[in-house]
Parts: sequence; structure tokens; C-alpha cells
Amino acid sequence: MALLQPDVARIGRPPGKPAEDRVPEVMASGTPRDLRNALSELIGPGQVLHRAIDLVRYASDASPYRLIPQVVVAPRNIGDVVALLKYCRENGRHATFRAAGTSLCGQSQSDDILIDVRRHWYGMSIEDGGLALRARPGVILGHANAHLRKHKRRLGPDPASIDACTIGGVVANNAGGMRCTIERDSYHTVRSMTIVLASGTVIDTAQPDAEEAFMRAEPELGRGLLDLRAELIADRALAERVRHKFAIRNTTGYRLDALLDADTPLEIFRRLVVGSEGTLAFMGEAVIDTLPAAGATCVTWIPLPSIDDAVALVPGLVSLGAEAVELMVAPALKAAAQAFPGTPEYWRTLDPEAAALLVEFAATDDAALDQTEAAARALVAGANLLHPLDFTRDAEAIEIDWRYAKACSGSSGSCDRRGQRSSMRMSAFLQHGSPKVHTTCRRC
Repeated sequence: MALLQPDVARIGRPPGKPAEDRVPEVMASGTPRDLRNALSELIGPGQVLHRAIDLVRYASDASPYRLIPQVVVAPRNIGDVVALLKYCRENGRHATFRAAGTSLCGQSQSDDILIDVRRHWYGMSIEDGGLALRARPGVILGHANAHLRKHKRRLGPDPASIDACTIGGVVANNAGGMRCTIERDSYHTVRSMTIVLASGTVIDTAQPDAEEAFMRAEPELGRGLLDLRAELIADRALAERVRHKFAIRNTTGYRLDALLDADTPLEIFRRLVVGSEGTLAFMGEAVIDTLPAAGATCVTWIPLPSIDDAVALVPGLVSLGAEAVELMVAPALKAAAQAFPGTPEYWRTLDPEAAALLVEFAATDDAALDQTEAAARALVAGANLLHPLDFTRDAEAIEIDWRYAKACSGSSGSCDRRGQRSSMRMSAFLQHGSPKVHTTCRRC
């Protein structure tokens, strides 16, 4: 053995009781040899991660869950994905796609074949002078916005993990974010996509003959979608309920409103893929409509004595064109003040019943934003403010305020008078031309 070359066989097992989350003994040597060999032959040995340390690395994501995959594969192209899905069909295996793994619900974990679609899936191009972005699933959302900035454009979704999450995960989860209104989410802004179905069918929905190709390849699926559409339309009460459910922020289950929003099988299916968490098809590429980037932006906190006082202001703020209105309750703000330096000093002394709105306005230029600020000040002039409005247009300060707000959702560990941990978030948006407020409250 060469000098300084490690002899891993001498490491052995450390003394003491084994950890409860240790890898099962059967996985201590990594991926079973037969599975490793089969997949290596299929897509190349360099694309198969089989060591125990690899499996443990992919066993966790941003969620509290943990599943140890049998193997991790990193396909290089759509042909590799088709081959992997064929292998799963023929051998009774199940597969899960994983991009950045930033979601909080564990949908990027697997106890069988985990497919990494970030490593070899980076690439994007700006089209139509910035009006659209063509991107592969491994593109980081923040990188995409940085490329679009020179065209004064941006993407609609704005999740907290914008600097880590990828386009694939954003579309698969229909991710939104605090500043993403309904009409700006992935469901409403994805123009077309190249998809791979479990059967191996590959369809570029932008192609002129895509509908016909889809029906030739998947006739039963296509007819089934049209039958479901007809059934839903025939039930007026159910159709209205579906429309209402998806007129507010709702990422639970499949987008059933796709059956109402489109009238051809492929268009219905394309819309269903958004938010399906990789269960209906793999998205190899997407063309996404972009939004104008604001020429000037400002934010301010509006602290008030109660939640009711805060909610009362929201319709007026939305009617003034607020880009976002976020409600934070006092326990969350006080917890954030303890956890993060630089937060407003008055947060530390807020009454437990108090609340604050974080409001963002945007305009084409500073002059237009001056008018909006003045209108906002006039709107709240009669409110019982706990602290004067303090608008800022500094980009770094704006980002910090939103980081505080995003952190509040996870740092609201302070107890209310009943000993319950509480956090409340509110998103305000325009629906059918009228200001609407959607409030969600979580107690745990």
C-alpha cells in the first residue's frame, strides 16, 4: 500500500450503541449488485450512484422525512429517462424524480429508484426578446431571473428557496411564493413543455401536430380525459366548486380545473402536469411566459393593534395595486426579532394581539411610485398605527424585509396565551377584478 493511502478496511464500526437512523444492514454495501449492474448497462456506470454514502446523501431533503433509495441515477438526456422508465415498467420498480430537493413535503424522496434531474439538466435560452424563457428542469430559478433581468423581465413564481430551487421543481409543485399572485404561478405562465410519460411517450406540446401525436400514442388516456371533462361540465355545482377552489391559492392534489380550462386532450394533460409533483410525466423542458420587471419597487411594514385592524386595510391596499400583502402576527415577529439582527426594534415590544402587514408596491418609475406611496399613506392615515410607515426602495433592504417575513413562518415558536404556537400568513390578490383576501391560519 502506498504511503498515505487510506486503508478504509481498518476504520471499523465505532464503539457504542448504533444510531437509530443508521442505514439498514442490507444497505451497508450500497445498491444491490444486480440492480447496480442493470442500470449501469442501461445508462452508463458513471450515471449510477450506488455507494451507501450516496444513498444516505439523497435520503433527505428540506422536509423532516427520510427515505433511503435503493439507487440514485443521473440520466443525461431524455433518452436515458425513457430507458429508465421502461426498466421500471418491465421490472416492477417505482421511480421518483428529484431536482433541488427544497420542498418541505418529502415528494423528492424514494425508497426505490431516485432519478436526479438536476445534475445534467441545466440550460436555458431567452426567447421573444425576453417575453419567454426556455429552460431545462435543472435551472435554478434565481439564475433564470438574473438572465432575464437584462431584458427587464422576470418569472412569476417567487418561492423562499428561489436561490436553490429549480425550474423542474417549481413547475412540478406549481410553486408560488409570497409575491406570486394566482395569475403569475406556473399553471398560468407555462406556455409549453416537452414531457415524457410513464409509457415512454415523448411529446413536445408546442409542435403543430402534438395533439394528433398524443392521441396516436395515448388514445385511452386522451379519451379518458375528454370523458372526465364532459362529466365535470355536466355537473354544474361541482364545476363551480372546482373553479372556486382553484381561484384561491390551492396546490392540493391535481389541477382539476385543467378539465375546464382546456378542451383538447393534450392541453388538459399539459395543465395537469403542472403541480403533479412528477407523478404524471417528466418535464424535460418548459417554455415559460415572463413578466415585466418593475422599474421601481418599495416596501413598508404596517403595524396595527390587531389582526382585524390589519385585515381591514387589505382591500384598499390591493386596490392601490399592491404587489403583495403579507400578514404576520406579533408572536412570529417577536420570535424573529430575537432570532435575527437588524429587525425593527418595536417588534420586541409588540402586544401579543398585534399584527403587521408587509406591503410591496411596484411601478414603472420613481415618479409613479411616489404617487402610489402617497395614496398608501392617505389610506392608512386614519388607522391606529403602532409605528409610522417607513417605505424603502433600497433593493437590499427590500430583500431583507422579505427574508424576515419568510423566516417568520418558521420561527414563530413563541406561545400565545393558550400555550399554542401560532403563525398566520395572508395573501391578498385580485380575483375577477375585485380585491379578495385569502387568509390561512396554522396552529400546532
